[in-house]
Amino acid sequence: MGKRFGKWRRMVKQLRGKLYIMRVCITMLLCWDDKYS
Repeated sequence: MGKRFGKWRRMVKQLRGKLYIMRVCITMLLCWDDKYS
């Protein structure tokens, strides 16, 4: 059970990182769009 929990925690961490990166990219794209449209 402990091992499994650690694996889950690592997965959640990776997922959070991906979501954060995606959000930053989307925000940048929206700002860029605003500037040059």
